[in-house]
Amino acid sequence: MSQDITQNQIISIVGATASGKTDRALTIARENIEHGVFKKVHLLSADSRQVYQGLEILTGADIPAAWKRTGDDRFPLDFFLSPDATMTLHGVSIIEANQEWSVAHFAKLYQHLRQQLDEQEQLIVVGGSGSYQKQLQGEFDSLGIPPNPSLRETLNPLSVDELQERLQTLNPTRLEQMNHSDVHNPRRLIRAIEIAHARQADPALLNDRVGAAQVPLIYLQSDEAVRERAIRERVAVRFPLAVQEIQALLSKYQLDLKELPNWQSLSSTGVSELVAYLRAEIDQSTCLANWAKQEIQYAKTQDLYAKKHVLY
Repeated sequence: MSQDITQNQIISIVGATASGKTDRALTIARENIEHGVFKKVHLLSADSRQVYQGLEILTGADIPAAWKRTGDDRFPLDFFLSPDATMTLHGVSIIEANQEWSVAHFAKLYQHLRQQLDEQEQLIVVGGSGSYQKQLQGEFDSLGIPPNPSLRETLNPLSVDELQERLQTLNPTRLEQMNHSDVHNPRRLIRAIEIAHARQADPALLNDRVGAAQVPLIYLQSDEAVRERAIRERVAVRFPLAVQEIQALLSKYQLDLKELPNWQSLSSTGVSELVAYLRAEIDQSTCLANWAKQEIQYAKTQDLYAKKHVLY
């Protein structure tokens, strides 16, 4: 196993939803293998919601046909293997819907894959949020800041508006940097407040750094109108199977549709809209429109990040 990562041995493909990131990653992988540049290519999804088993359709987890779930001693979690065993896909459909997944989990998986590379293997990271991509760039992060149970107990009953006000007081810059989804997500707001409290108590935490070499980014630009049309079409196609996924999840965990738990998986884009549809609060047309709207908003956030940070 080589300890030296050569140029382009690790790359990351970023861009908005429906810009073709997975297809581009697979194309690069196949070409590199066919031309003898690398003998094996590992793909790693940097999407925080595609990790959940049973929500693959809803989260848009692109698992190539004929790839099989497997595992071996080299990797800590199950992964998908191509039929010819020259490519693997990690970070997709790996944990139960009632489990937690965070940027710390992603960073640990990424570092493990990176350390496992030999000189004839490539790692391609696909998509994801800005916080995940930062782990590839060696930027400052908060992985070393542990949870604060007493603070969380105080914050949990607060509304989103109240949490936003707390974060505005403690770290207005962080609040401004949060995307539309995160700024309305109580869990993300509480974690941001927790980090701000910890750094006020110990300014040295600002110097914590995740050890990672800078990774070149390939940015897939897409026409906004074309992308939005593609998102609406994808949502419509995924709708019937996504409804089945939610129903299966409710049955598996014996959940009450009227009062769902505060699981991270249930904050995935499209879940609240599908739940409202299943509760007969909205019709199918409204569900599709609302779900697509959320996907389109998230795509714009992804695009903004990619444009600001593209390196290659």
